[in-house]
Amino acid sequence: MNGNKGKYPYANISKNLFFGIKLTVVLTVILSIVAFILSLTAGIVIKLSKWIFDPNYLHEWYKKTNESNDGMMDKVPLLKYVYVDTSNWSNNITKWIGLDGDSLIMKILTYAIILLTVFIVLYIFTLIMRHHKGEMAPFWNDRESSRLKRKILRNIGAKYWDVYDESDRKIKRVEHAARYRLRRMKVNIHTTIEKGQPQPTKKYEVVIKRPSKNKVRKLVLQKIKDLQEDLTSETEVSFDQMKTTANKRFYLFEGLIETELKEARSVIKRRNRKQTSAEDTEAESIQRELTFPLELINDVEDQVEKGKRESQEFADRNQEKILTVLSTAKLQPELKEVMLSSKTVVFSYKYAYRDHQTHEERIAKSIGDVLGERNISVMSGAGVIDITVPLPDKIKIPIDLKGIFKKEFMSGKKIHPTQVIYGVKPSGEVMSDAISEVRHLLVVGQTGSGKSVALNTIIVALCAHNTPEDLRILIVDPKSVEFTLFEDSPFLLTNPVTDVEDGEKVLKYAVYEMEERYKKFKKAKVKEIESYNKWAKKNGEKKLPYWVIIVDEFSDFKDKSDDFSTTEKQFRRLGQMARAAGIHLIIATQTPRREVLTGVIRANLPGIVAFRVTDRIESYVALGENGAEDLLGKGDMLFKSAKGMVRAQGPYITDEELEAIINHWKEKFDKPVFVDYKAVVDRLEGVESGEIIEQQEAIGSLQQTMLENESKSSPKRETALEKAEKRKKAKEKRLPVDMSRYFNTTPSKNKQTDTSVEKKEQKAKPSISEETKKDKDKSISDLLGL
Repeated sequence: MNGNKGKYPYANISKNLFFGIKLTVVLTVILSIVAFILSLTAGIVIKLSKWIFDPNYLHEWYKKTNESNDGMMDKVPLLKYVYVDTSNWSNNITKWIGLDGDSLIMKILTYAIILLTVFIVLYIFTLIMRHHKGEMAPFWNDRESSRLKRKILRNIGAKYWDVYDESDRKIKRVEHAARYRLRRMKVNIHTTIEKGQPQPTKKYEVVIKRPSKNKVRKLVLQKIKDLQEDLTSETEVSFDQMKTTANKRFYLFEGLIETELKEARSVIKRRNRKQTSAEDTEAESIQRELTFPLELINDVEDQVEKGKRESQEFADRNQEKILTVLSTAKLQPELKEVMLSSKTVVFSYKYAYRDHQTHEERIAKSIGDVLGERNISVMSGAGVIDITVPLPDKIKIPIDLKGIFKKEFMSGKKIHPTQVIYGVKPSGEVMSDAISEVRHLLVVGQTGSGKSVALNTIIVALCAHNTPEDLRILIVDPKSVEFTLFEDSPFLLTNPVTDVEDGEKVLKYAVYEMEERYKKFKKAKVKEIESYNKWAKKNGEKKLPYWVIIVDEFSDFKDKSDDFSTTEKQFRRLGQMARAAGIHLIIATQTPRREVLTGVIRANLPGIVAFRVTDRIESYVALGENGAEDLLGKGDMLFKSAKGMVRAQGPYITDEELEAIINHWKEKFDKPVFVDYKAVVDRLEGVESGEIIEQQEAIGSLQQTMLENESKSSPKRETALEKAEKRKKAKEKRLPVDMSRYFNTTPSKNKQTDTSVEKKEQKAKPSISEETKKDKDKSISDLLGL
């Protein structure tokens, strides 16, 4: 690709030099091994060569025979080359295999080391030049591109040793040509900071040369039809659909992701030394008081203690039964611990490893038959087997949300503005983390699984340790029922959006906000929101609040949107770039389908909260593996992130508690002034298309004139009924709205004259330009509420 050669001129040279380094290293290693073996066997080889070659028996016999036959043997072609003189061969072999500086093996080894040194110096030089040209981490990017190429070739069956088809017959010529073309693909990864962007971006590019022969081209396209999904799965980066370059010579797959800026250790240490102890103390004591009194949450300590006693009794009754089943399976179990959670009891056993273990599903079925329970879960590994048994419906251990809030948010420890509470693990440990750690969040679960309650809990947790100046929330709720209690909440940017079309505008508005924040970062010479807010505090500027955008029932966008690809594009931009700007997404859906959670969207939601889903397919779409279909519902969840997957029980918050907390916020904080995101998006789109600039300027000018006149005098205000009547008459007559009353404080002296002119105009047939003017005047008056 010529474009890349111009933008990254040293990239290909660097890769070729690294390939040369690898070959030279292999050669040097082989020569070193040979030299080492010869050093051990040199004496034996030299003695053997002297014993075999020094007597020169064959050559002497040849000479005597030739002399006795008057040189007849010399006339035989090539015969003299067979009976060569070997008297000096032992000396030559000694020179070749000796380990002194004059030996052949040592000379070759010396040249190889010199060549390796030259390659390494040139390679380091190209890396330096690539850094100079703006590339970041070129060495690690090249290694990643090599690994990614190997994975791609393995997935599509085009490795060098893939010379046989599935029936063990040699591949056909067309297949061979297609695989050869695929093996010649280029995988490029470059990390750079683009102009105007505060965060570095890593760009992935897979380039495959387009075959000229039709049959080969069709076969290549067939093999790479799922390559976009494979690339997204392997890299967790959203890739575009396959494109063909402008010259029609290459197939191209591109992906882009925002990355963290890695700084040198010396820079980090120097910055850390400059931080004052006062700043550290401030950071460690973020929001020691909640935004609402904990008394608004029900106290369930007594219920928790009662549930624990009953759960322990249940565990004691069934412990021996489970032990008997495991012993029957010849596992030699030894009880390790019993963990009580809200809805389950986990029995953890150590066991002796055997070559032929009983399958986990068979053990689960056996225990289920003994206990009379179907939803038994068995997981084993590293000599430990965990058996999860659901508690009976009559036994409940409620989650102490009040105690969790007090422990997590009021202990004085460092709290990130996006810190939330997900649930409680079977061990009793609270699962709490910042949304910024996972960038964005996917929440899935069928009706009754606890998904909506979890979203409510996440919102309350976010707002519990922030003020509306620190955090704002946008809610898109196509079902129109889940978030009605949050209406007019001071933490919202606007009331919950219930229309899919308006939801698309919310996403566009968030993208515009993200771009504006990046402009501010550039001006402040910072790279992310946390640094900007520190800069703003020092320079007397207004700090930026974190945004959390919650989209419930995301499948409605796919089902009802006129152009889902545009919506997908907005999600992709936010998913890739919004974290540094302090904007985070929480996408929720009841039915995780592939056509809804496309590869582009799924790759940008690395954090997953999965509640019970319908079947294994939905579990696999959401988590990439099975498991969510076997959850118990009502808050039983699996949380998956880069750290792994854990099971937990989500807390429950009642509608009464939620309403009381929101009402307290309304009393405590100022009434919110909601942003008119529709007008902002329409204005920005109008500016881009050049369609409504003139009208917006006219509105602004008219509003300014009205304010100036109102400041000079106090005209008599008309009632709403009078205004409505005048609007009605204007509509019926199809005449422009008379704006004169807003600029004169007294009735006009020429009122009768104006009336006669008005009648004449009424009789005249309006032209096209006049009709357009009327529509514009009408539009302006409607916008102003006249």
